[in-house]
Amino acid sequence: MKLSIIIPTYNSATYIKQCLDSIYKNALNIIDSFEVIVVNDGSTDNTSDILNQYQFQNLKIYTNSNHGVSYSRNYGIGKASGKYIMFVDSDDLLIENWFNIINKYLDNNIDFLLFTKDKNIENLSKENLIKEVSGYIDNNHYFSTPWSKIFKTELIKKYNIKFIESIINGEDMLFILNYLNICSSFKIIGTSFYKYRLLPNSLTRGFDEKIFNSDLVFYNNFSEIIKKFGLSNDEETSILNFSRTNALYIILRRIAYVETYNVAKKYYMLIDKTHYCFNNYLLKSYYKNCILHLYKKNHYRIIYFIMKNQIKIFSKDDEENFVII
Repeated sequence: MKLSIIIPTYNSATYIKQCLDSIYKNALNIIDSFEVIVVNDGSTDNTSDILNQYQFQNLKIYTNSNHGVSYSRNYGIGKASGKYIMFVDSDDLLIENWFNIINKYLDNNIDFLLFTKDKNIENLSKENLIKEVSGYIDNNHYFSTPWSKIFKTELIKKYNIKFIESIINGEDMLFILNYLNICSSFKIIGTSFYKYRLLPNSLTRGFDEKIFNSDLVFYNNFSEIIKKFGLSNDEETSILNFSRTNALYIILRRIAYVETYNVAKKYYMLIDKTHYCFNNYLLKSYYKNCILHLYKKNHYRIIYFIMKNQIKIFSKDDEENFVII
């Protein structure tokens, strides 16, 4: 079998049918070439009822108690029998001829395949690919996500590459960087087959106090893997400092989702200022650097209301739609 498609799902009754239908549409003649592994992460809606309506022989459904998306992806990896693994989120879609797009590359024994709508980066060096995945070069390519990428199952299992389940933000990036560290060949294809759904109530928004410890765990893992790539000292330092600077901005933005300023202030005070790098602003966005400057000056109230207002405007204009990545 060529390909295992792993789909973690939690309370996705609204979207899971669309997702599966997009995979199986016009694919019945090649159904022996791939398997679909759906890991139901303790859904409490009627996701299970919808899944049970499908009777495809290559569809495998596993139901667990709720552990989170990283656990579900790791669980799916353990069940995968295809030569390659591909991840799909349960609210996203694949375009109609998705298998034809990727199939021509599955027999070339390449360790890592990355598909993108940008045709101008097919010759990207591994060094710049690492910078894109780490966010240091930000061209809106979604390179730090597991979507639109194909991994060799044998390598994932041989080197025990997993999504770190204790990390709230950045676990996808670490998975890809760890994989890049051990793979010997990769290819970037300037063709896309993945439709990412933009959702007004995305789970990537909101605030969880666990993010403080999670971010430290992320950075320790991130710095360890970055040091394995053999970059110059200047490049390594710049990437690590950028990571801490960007992480601080993300935390400040997430705190803005709490309901009142008094609660937000408590969380602002919990941030370890000795860890985050905000003396030398590395972010390209003038707005983001202004927020970091305000934080450096302890102007918490201004930060909260600026970012709170931005979130409200964004949510108001954020209609559900798709982005081809």
